[in-house]
Amino acid sequence: MPAEVWARIRHRGRNSLGLPDAHGIPDLVPVARMRPGAVGRHNPRNAILANPVHDAHGEISALTVIDTNHPSLFDHALDHVPGMLQFEAARQIAMAAANASLGLDTNRMVMHQLEIAFEDFGEFELETIARAVAEPDPKEDGAVIAVIRITQGDKAIASGRVHLRVMPVDIWTMVQ
Repeated sequence: MPAEVWARIRHRGRNSLGLPDAHGIPDLVPVARMRPGAVGRHNPRNAILANPVHDAHGEISALTVIDTNHPSLFDHALDHVPGMLQFEAARQIAMAAANASLGLDTNRMVMHQLEIAFEDFGEFELETIARAVAEPDPKEDGAVIAVIRITQGDKAIASGRVHLRVMPVDIWTMVQ
């Protein structure tokens, strides 16, 4: 996309939110990141969700930590929350929901399908919240479908479904 077109699109979007043309990268503030194992990760830096809340309707929500120094989620400079970070937030919140709502072991879960629609730009300056509700997949034993939304304020910037499978113990021990 030509730079002038990109600048016009970003200018229009940021102005509609009351943000200045130039994006700002906020400093990382201390948060209570979720345990890596709770979101299917081993390295604490790769657990990108924090301050989880589980409501009475079965939805779990958590702040998405936007660490622009993360070596793989931010492998180049960007002026918005990247899709790669939103993919990972969707996967992690789906796993957290499957664990919190259904009691499933995240150490044995794998994402086998992701359906996601990017609805708007995610801005660095706005709080990014990942949300999910997980239900057993009626078509497949040991599988889960989580309906996810990534939001900033009242607006969804991405939404979709994450399909998870729980690996049988005997198969899982062979791949670790």
